[in-house]
Amino acid sequence: TKKEKQTRKKKDPNAPKRYPSGFQLFMTEITDKERAKNPAHKVPLQMEKAAEAWKTMSEKEKKKYLDKSAALKTEYEAQMAEYGNATDKPEK
Repeated sequence: TKKEKQTRKKKDPNAPKRYPSGFQLFMTEITDKERAKNPAHKVPLQMEKAAEAWKTMSEKEKKKYLDKSAALKTEYEAQMAEYGNATDKPEK
């Protein structure tokens, strides 16, 4: 017997975008700086360097990015609550 193909639920384009993690915020900042300094460097090399830098950072240094991510998460949750209330359908 063949398994039926599972279909994914379509994502609503009007839904709020999910917040980035602290690591993602750091990676964006670092890769943008690297790209400006060395445009010839390939993206995988830049990502590798940034990931290594994240691993060697202290918790105190990471806190800046983690706090920003937490603030964005709070905003996202508020937007999702508002979005959820706006899209709720009345019960039959």
